[in-house]
Amino acid sequence: MQAERLFAENEGNVAFSIGEFDEELYHVVPLETFPIKLLVNEQDPLSEQESVTIEDLKNRPLYIESSQFAIYHLIMKKCEEAGFQPDIAFQTSGFSLCHKMVKENKGISVTVDFVFDDMKEQGLRLIPFSDDVYEWKACMITRKEEAENEAVQCFLQFIQEWIGKIKSGEIIR
Repeated sequence: MQAERLFAENEGNVAFSIGEFDEELYHVVPLETFPIKLLVNEQDPLSEQESVTIEDLKNRPLYIESSQFAIYHLIMKKCEEAGFQPDIAFQTSGFSLCHKMVKENKGISVTVDFVFDDMKEQGLRLIPFSDDVYEWKACMITRKEEAENEAVQCFLQFIQEWIGKIKSGEIIR
């Protein structure tokens, strides 16, 4: 959220962030979309389920990134739509504390595949949501009132090629 705020205040000429953006104000280039999944300890009863719903968060200690992050707002919105407030045990500024608390079986969290893979923690399981779309959509944005100069266009091309190499397995994230 801080990157978006600074960009709205005319800091920089390119921003990368997660979510939906006002396409009246910005040129939005979706880069990659990752499904958000529930993170549970393998000893948690939910670990035996093939999928979960937002209702499975009800009355469970939830470790989640703070309101400065898009994933927080998405999960809060889904819970509100389902008619409940989640039991937020702790808000953090990074996924690592969430993973640590779930590993200690203190609660549940939400994350995306590549963060889960990067943490490489034994005893944890990711479970997809089946009741709605839960996505972490990474985008590059530029301001509509500013022409995208050659440097920005070259940078975007580089980013898109880099993502393509990750997807093809040529490089590892």
